[in-house]
Amino acid sequence: MLSYFNITQQGSSHASVNKVCQDYSCSKSIQLKDNKEVVIAAVADGVGSCDYSQYGSKIAVNSFLKSVEYNLASNISHIENDDEIENLIRHAFNYALSEISKDSEARELPFLEYDTTLSGAIYDGTNLWFGHIGDSGIVVLHIDGSYELITKRHKGEEVGSVYPLRNTDLWQFGKVSNVASCCMMTDGVLDFCVDNEGMNNRVYFPFLRPILTTSMNDDNGVATEKENWISFFNGTERNNLSDCFEKSVTDDKTILTIQNSNLVDNLPTIDFDFKKWDEETEQRKKQLNTNLYKEYNAYKEQLKDVDSANRNNDQNNDQNNDQNDDQNDIDKDFEDAPKSSNINCANSNPHKEAKSETAPETSAFKLTNTTLKSLIRIVDDAIKKIIKEIIQ
Repeated sequence: MLSYFNITQQGSSHASVNKVCQDYSCSKSIQLKDNKEVVIAAVADGVGSCDYSQYGSKIAVNSFLKSVEYNLASNISHIENDDEIENLIRHAFNYALSEISKDSEARELPFLEYDTTLSGAIYDGTNLWFGHIGDSGIVVLHIDGSYELITKRHKGEEVGSVYPLRNTDLWQFGKVSNVASCCMMTDGVLDFCVDNEGMNNRVYFPFLRPILTTSMNDDNGVATEKENWISFFNGTERNNLSDCFEKSVTDDKTILTIQNSNLVDNLPTIDFDFKKWDEETEQRKKQLNTNLYKEYNAYKEQLKDVDSANRNNDQNNDQNNDQNDDQNDIDKDFEDAPKSSNINCANSNPHKEAKSETAPETSAFKLTNTTLKSLIRIVDDAIKKIIKEIIQ
C-alpha cells in the first residue's frame, strides 16, 4: 500500500507580524493505464522577501501536479523509461513557471515578487523520480535501512538568500531506487534535521524516524501519524526535541511523506550513533574555530612577540635607570671633587640623553598595545558568539 500525507503550517515569525504563510504542499495518488498506482507530490516555499510569493508557491505546486497527472494518465502506460519520466517532470517545472508568469500578468503584479522554490516527486512504490530547485529538500530511506538527502541546497551568495524556480539552469532532476519511504521538507524543517554541506548533509535520523519508519498501512494509520506531527508542530506534547524545534524553527513549516507500507514493515533495525554524532559536531566546531581564527591567531602570536619585546625593553630601561643612578653618584662625586684640567665630565652621562629620547616612545607603545588587547578581547567575544549561533 502506498501511503502519504502533507502538513503546512504558518511559522511563529510570520504569525507574530501578521505575515501570511508562504509555504505550500500537496500530495495525491493516481492510477496509470495499467492500473498501477503512483503518488505524486510537491512542496514549495515562497521567498520571504517577495511580496506575492505565497501566490508563487501555491501556483507552482498545483501546476506541477496538474501537468504530471495529465501526462502520466494520457501519455505514459508504463513507468519504465527514466528519460521519459525526467522529461515529463522537466515539462511540469516549465509549466509551473509559465503559470506563475500568467498569473502575475493577469493581476498586473511584478513577476519577480512571485519567487518560490519547488520540489516535486513521483513514487511508484520502489522508485522515486524528482525535480528540485531551491533550499527545500528530499530525504529518502532505502530498503536496506540507509538514508540520505538526495537534493542540493541552492542557497544564494548572501545570507538567507535562495535561487528560486526561475533559475532554470540550476534545476535538478534525478531518480533513486530501492526507496521504502521519503520525506519532503521546506528549509525551516530541513535545516533542523539535515546538516549543511560542510558536514556532508548528515541526517539527524531520530527526528525523522517516526515519519520514515512508522508503517501507515491503512487510512487510520495515516490519520494518526499526521495528527502526531501536527501536535508536534503545535508543541502540544512537550519534550526536549519539541522544545528545541519550537525554539529553532520559527519559519513556515512543511513536511510531506510517502511510503510503501509493505517495505516499511520489513525494514531492518536502524541504529543511530549518538556518540559519533556528538564527536563529529565537536570536531566541526574546532575546525570552524581553526579556520575562522587562522589569521587572528597568527596576529595574537605576533602580539605575544611584541609583548616579549616590550618586557625586554622595560628590563633594559630598568638597567639603564640603575646605570644612570650609579652615574649620577659618580657625577656628584666629580662635582664635589677638586677641579682638574685633565678631567672633562661634560658628557660623562650619555644615558641621560638616551632615556629622554626613548622614554616617550616606550610609553606610547604601551598605550597602543593595551588598546589593541582590549579590542582583541571585544572581537574575540563577538566572533565566539557568532560561531555559537551558526553551529546551533
